Amino acid sequence: MNNTDMDATFVYNNARVIYNALPLFSGSPFHRTNSTAGPAGPLRVDYEMNFPDDDPLLGATDFVLNNPGNPDQYTISDQSAVAEQTVYRIFEGLGLVNNHRRLIHFFVNGSQRSKAYERAAASLGASPARVFRRVTLPLSMPGIAAGSLIVFAWTLSAFPTPELLGGGRVKMIANVVKDLGLDSFNWPGAAAFAMLALALTLALLALVGRFTTERAS
Repeated sequence: MNNTDMDATFVYNNARVIYNALPLFSGSPFHRTNSTAGPAGPLRVDYEMNFPDDDPLLGATDFVLNNPGNPDQYTISDQSAVAEQTVYRIFEGLGLVNNHRRLIHFFVNGSQRSKAYERAAASLGASPARVFRRVTLPLSMPGIAAGSLIVFAWTLSAFPTPELLGGGRVKMIANVVKDLGLDSFNWPGAAAFAMLALALTLALLALVGRFTTERAS
């Protein structure tokens, strides 16, 4: 089984980008049973991350990203996602050697590879609809807000589309700027409307930034 390292770029939150990261499938036989579908495939798979010596992450140059418990292709032994962590905290309280883990959301090429929070909520009796409403949707809100802002800014600045679809009868702010600047040569008026659109975009950007920052903290 090929377990050679792969060239990758590792992005950690919005704070770090590490180039020349060398991930590979975790070497444990209990965590490599599903690597036949590839690192971004549909089956559960774990990873070992290796970082350059001069660019460690959280003080470490290598660590393992794995599903809690021992998974097979479609199921996992620790549905709660906290059983092992609970044992480690007990060991820590007793002063015994233990591992330290943190739950993360891991994405490979945009595909989410970890659903520990969703499994933990389901193990506590939450229905799929409640898991989506209380776990998945709140975690997705920063991406939804950022995507909405991009679409808004793109739509606000577009004037050919309203001209073509509205036949010139529907006036958007970009059309007003275009008419004042290019047709009426009213440069001050065009500049005023353009600044209004810019101020609105910046205000929404600041609002979204504050919203995502509060959620992250």
